[in-house]
Amino acid sequence: MQKLQVEELLRCYIAGEKEFADLWLRGSIKGANLKGVNLRGSYLEGCFEKCDLSGADLSNFRGDHATFDKCNLSGVNLSNSEFSQSSFWESDLSYANLRGMRMLEGGMRGTNLSNANLSHVSLPDCDMREVNLSNADLSYAGMPWVRLNGSNLSNANFLNANLAKACLEGADLSGANLSNANLGAFAYKDVQNDMPDWDYSVGADLTNTNLAKANLTGANLQGAILCKTIMPDGSIRNDCC
Repeated sequence: MQKLQVEELLRCYIAGEKEFADLWLRGSIKGANLKGVNLRGSYLEGCFEKCDLSGADLSNFRGDHATFDKCNLSGVNLSNSEFSQSSFWESDLSYANLRGMRMLEGGMRGTNLSNANLSHVSLPDCDMREVNLSNADLSYAGMPWVRLNGSNLSNANFLNANLAKACLEGADLSGANLSNANLGAFAYKDVQNDMPDWDYSVGADLTNTNLAKANLTGANLQGAILCKTIMPDGSIRNDCC
């Protein structure tokens, strides 16, 4: 894998080159225009901040301590990518393809993911507070312990998603499809056995959550925290207040 500093990547892009697949990228760059760039299969140890990467191909991309904060990533292809301790804070990922993406100890706080494809993603313990996931596809997503406080999840598709022990306090799930989703106690098969302090009998936190007109057919709510929770029929549940 060829190593390349991101500053050199930008110089080559400005010169007219857009194909940079399978590179090892290092360094930081801010405010760059890299629309439609092909970085398929590349690896990043560095930072893209306030950059325009809209329409870029980042499929099979890997990042370790990588940063894409406040970037325009609308329509980007991040399918089957893998990230560790990386962040996409306050970025625009609307209409992006994140199918099969895996991220450990990552953050997407305040990010726009409306109409994005997040089916089959693995985002355990991800910080996704105040994100916009309206109309997004999260079917079969693995998102245990995820923090979605205050997020817009209206009309999102969570079919068969794992949201065990997720925090959804103050989230808007109106019109969302949660059929066969796990919002109950922990049932994640990949959990390590070295975390004895967790109370696995407690499910997702749905305090102040809006579930109006949501589809809960077959959903597991066993152990879920219901407090000032608006249910699909408009009633309010205060089981755990």
